[in-house]
Amino acid sequence: MPQNDEIYVPHVGWLTYEEGDDVLRYLREGWFEYAEQAFLWLYLRESDVVIDCGAHVGLYSALASAIMQNRGVVIAVEPHPATAELLKRNIKNCGATRARIVQAALSSEAGSVLFYPGGPTRSAYSSLMPEEPGQPGIPVTATTLDALCEAQGVERIDFLKIDAEGSELRVLEGATETIRNGQLPVMMVEFTESNLRRVGLDTKTLFEEILARGYVISRFDPDLRALIPIQYEAPIGYENYFATTDLAMVNQRLGEAPANRQRIARDVVRHGAVSYELKAAGLIRRISSELENAQSDQAAKETVIAKLAEQLRESESDRTARLAEIRKLEQDLDETEKDRAARLEVIHKLERSLNESETDRAARLRAIQKLQQELNASEAERIASQKKIDLLSHSVEEAEAGRTKQAITIEALRTQLAAQSAILAKLPIRILKLLGIVRYRD
Repeated sequence: MPQNDEIYVPHVGWLTYEEGDDVLRYLREGWFEYAEQAFLWLYLRESDVVIDCGAHVGLYSALASAIMQNRGVVIAVEPHPATAELLKRNIKNCGATRARIVQAALSSEAGSVLFYPGGPTRSAYSSLMPEEPGQPGIPVTATTLDALCEAQGVERIDFLKIDAEGSELRVLEGATETIRNGQLPVMMVEFTESNLRRVGLDTKTLFEEILARGYVISRFDPDLRALIPIQYEAPIGYENYFATTDLAMVNQRLGEAPANRQRIARDVVRHGAVSYELKAAGLIRRISSELENAQSDQAAKETVIAKLAEQLRESESDRTARLAEIRKLEQDLDETEKDRAARLEVIHKLERSLNESETDRAARLRAIQKLQQELNASEAERIASQKKIDLLSHSVEEAEAGRTKQAITIEALRTQLAAQSAILAKLPIRILKLLGIVRYRD
């Protein structure tokens, strides 16, 4: 939980801030919006109605209450829940008995809106627009200035402060009836270019929109105690300008402020100006110191540059030699490239020959496959013929065996016949005749 810190504001009282808050630091340095505070001391009167839009922890609300000695009405509008708690404490501690607190955001229409709190010590920069993409927001109640005046029974706003961190134009859009009815003669508006750019606007647009509503925009000159009309010249980094529909009335009020308030206003301005000068002097000293350091650093850098320049010259000579070597290598590369091109041509020629040989090989392979098929068919026929030959050979062998057997039988018969013939030859023919084997002849 953030720790709190306090500061005593002369003629106002003790105000509590979050520890380390930027506004608290600027107040302690003594220069925070001192001209704007002096304007309130000179302009406000006891019976005025003040609306503090973007009240933060209540500096302007407590200041207005003190100036009007709790006889006027102050309406402090602050949407940030945690900041609103500090606002309530400060209003109570400063004895601002006629101050009213409205925890809401003033905008162009009533409803609920997302509010994006500033980071630690930066609650004064909380806004209806995120500072960074993806920043989480919290829902808060929104109302318009027209609706606020009706709800609070306000018929005229003598002074309106608008510090809405980029939503200033939305506040004006929600005050259409109040402005049209002439109920808002004076307002102090913050112009910050970076805040407005976050919502797609710029200080030139805001400046022109205020002029279009019938106001004169001025800066406050604390020495003259008067508003000085201005024209838009360039983007405004950060300034609080005053817009009024009755410049003469405002300057008359400023000039006729009670003597005691004039003294306080002068004191506020004197103290703020001195503090600002001290701050500026400190800034100048810091810049001077940084400049001296920068000059010393520059001398050192010049030495380094000189050394580097010498190295560069040496490197340039080396670079020239390397360039010559590179050119030689490039020539060698060109020759190598020519040789490579010739070899590529040979490779292409061989590839073409290979493609032709591949075509011939495919044809030969098809012929071989056909001959193989024919050979396989012939082999089948040969096997069938061999089977027939084997069968016939077996038949021949059997026939040969029978023929051999018959030959043996014939030979045996021939032998028997020869033997018989020999016997017969030995017998006398007569025997033969007697036996009737041989017939006689005369």
